[in-house]
Amino acid sequence: MIVKQIEKIKEKEALSKELQLLINTKRLDSKLKQLKELTLYELLKEIKNFYSLDYSLKHPILTALLADKEISQFVKSDILHHYIVRNYQAHLKLTWFEEIKIIDSLSLVPYKEDSTYLQIKALLEDYTVNNNPHIYDGLLEEINLLVMVYYPFIKEKISDPVAWFNSFLSYYHIEKSEESDQNERMDEILQQAIDEIKQLSL
Repeated sequence: MIVKQIEKIKEKEALSKELQLLINTKRLDSKLKQLKELTLYELLKEIKNFYSLDYSLKHPILTALLADKEISQFVKSDILHHYIVRNYQAHLKLTWFEEIKIIDSLSLVPYKEDSTYLQIKALLEDYTVNNNPHIYDGLLEEINLLVMVYYPFIKEKISDPVAWFNSFLSYYHIEKSEESDQNERMDEILQQAIDEIKQLSL
């Protein structure tokens, strides 16, 4: 136990020194390039290590990740939630599905407090109570992952929570979805998030 703690302290010190040097020499791009070569799972693990560092060290690399169009939306959501948890005040440039957004971190709320998310959660509660309560936890966990991909502009992606939820049930072969233009649109939006979440297991 003590050996593991010493190793963690040493790793943190090494990472701090590395980032400080890259910041001082204006070579943070090289770290960003290195991070972009990782799998989604590896990248999330590496970012968790950044979270324990001083703000002055992690902020430059975290903001670079938020602004990069090649970085997973799921990763960006995780970073934004870190800013929320720590109550950091910053204006953040976010590349969100090819769009450039400027966000005040203090205006963000966790995805679990988002009105669209709460509506989908209520739909799931109603559905499972009436059909199969045993599948609630598993489906909610999946919905949580998918909604993180759309964060923080969930409503812009899920314009019709009912149609999106129906698409979700249809994708997992729980219910059949009726064909309509809106359902087709929500099918595409759902698939966008599913494709990204699949990378977690690669």
